[in-house]
Amino acid sequence: MTDENKRVAVWFRLGASVNLSIDELRKLKAGDTEPLKDALAHGMVQFGGNTYIPQSILENETTTDGEPIPQDIFKDGDIEFEY
Repeated sequence: MTDENKRVAVWFRLGASVNLSIDELRKLKAGDTEPLKDALAHGMVQFGGNTYIPQSILENETTTDGEPIPQDIFKDGDIEFEY
């Protein structure tokens, strides 16, 4: 596998809106994650807004083979975009 095809699990901050009831919001506040899981499973999420991968995450992640992510990907800071 070439370096360009190596995979990495990367943490993103995704801008998203989730359609929930007041009761579901109360459940989330109480620590119950089922309402969010249900919303994701049933397409009740709309992505939009500020989305980014922090530079610090990229500096510390490795590919599935344990290799560091090439520095040119994160040397200029966070990867940011509007979704």
